[in-house]
Amino acid sequence: MTAAMALSVLLLAGWATPSTDVTVNNLSAPGAFELRNDGAAEVSLLRQVALERSSGDRWERVPVPLELIEHCGETSTGRCVRLAAGAVLRPLPWDGYSCAPQCPGSCRANVYLGPGKFRIVATSCDGKRQFKGPEFMLPAATQ
Repeated sequence: MTAAMALSVLLLAGWATPSTDVTVNNLSAPGAFELRNDGAAEVSLLRQVALERSSGDRWERVPVPLELIEHCGETSTGRCVRLAAGAVLRPLPWDGYSCAPQCPGSCRANVYLGPGKFRIVATSCDGKRQFKGPEFMLPAATQ
């Protein structure tokens, strides 16, 4: 059996996962990111993305309400966002705070979460695939 045939058998059996076509890239400012669909088909992603913090040798979820929105005041139209083939989505960046993390807002328990290593994790709308971004460093708060 050739290597290509063996891989096909593994893929069909569900033992191997094909590479994904969505990448999460960090931009220059900490907390700024983009999602790029390099595939040939549209992808649906959950509107809410996860934020994870490095804790030694593992990643832990941070309960921050980050969404795939490009403008403050944007109205949610469902729980998923469509990303066309070849498209790039640049959501509002995370500002480092625990609530109202992308747009001005107030809450009683808003805390700055830096310094630390973080990453963004997007999930397909069906929940079957995760797209993990590279780590970035959130600096200490400046006074």
